[in-house]
Order: sequence, then structure tokens, then C-alpha cells
Amino acid sequence: MTDDNLIKMTRMAKKLDESLTMNSVHGTSTCDATVNRYIGYAEEAFMLTRVKRYNVKGRKYIGTPYKIYSSE
Repeated sequence: MTDDNLIKMTRMAKKLDESLTMNSVHGTSTCDATVNRYIGYAEEAFMLTRVKRYNVKGRKYIGTPYKIYSSE
């Protein structure tokens, strides 16, 4: 296989990967409330932990809602 063919195949695979999302394959969309509910279920099962982001220098919470960490 030549370098040119390898580059073409890599580009094609990347484009295919970008176009295949859950929503495009199933023809559905997922709303924020559904994702938030599933994160809540995982928190209740102690699989995830939601943490507010904190600015140490400014000593205040950052405007972004939170970060999610997996529990061990």
C-alpha cells in the first residue's frame, strides 16, 4: 500500500467516524433532561460523582455547572 492510499483511507475512516453518531444512526435525539436523569441514576448507584468547579485563586465557584468523575 502506498503512502497516498494510506492517507486517503485514513481520511475516509475519519470522515465516516465523524458522521456516525448515535443520533444519526438511530434517527433520534437526546435532550439534556434525559442525560441529566441518567447521570443522576449513576450517582445514586455510586458510579459517578458530580463536583462543583472551584477557582482556588478567586476563592469562588466557577460558572460552569460541574465536573463528573467516575467512582472507584
